[in-house]
Amino acid sequence: MASKGVAAVLNLLFWGAGYLYLGKRKILGGGLLIGFMLMHMPILYLGMDWFMKSPGLYAFIAHLVISFTLAYDVLVKTGK
Repeated sequence: MASKGVAAVLNLLFWGAGYLYLGKRKILGGGLLIGFMLMHMPILYLGMDWFMKSPGLYAFIAHLVISFTLAYDVLVKTGK
């Protein structure tokens, strides 16, 4: 059985991972995790020097993914 405490820690470390761990709200969890990866993974793979040259592009794309994911989740949960 999945633990809510583990899910909370996962969400703190990797946005959306806790939702996926619990198997609930998969669209929200997946969208948040994709946004997190777009925001942070280029730094790990390409280094901070590269990221400082074009930080706005990945931040913009990540925020768009997160915004649309949250908007979709609201529409689905409210039923409107």
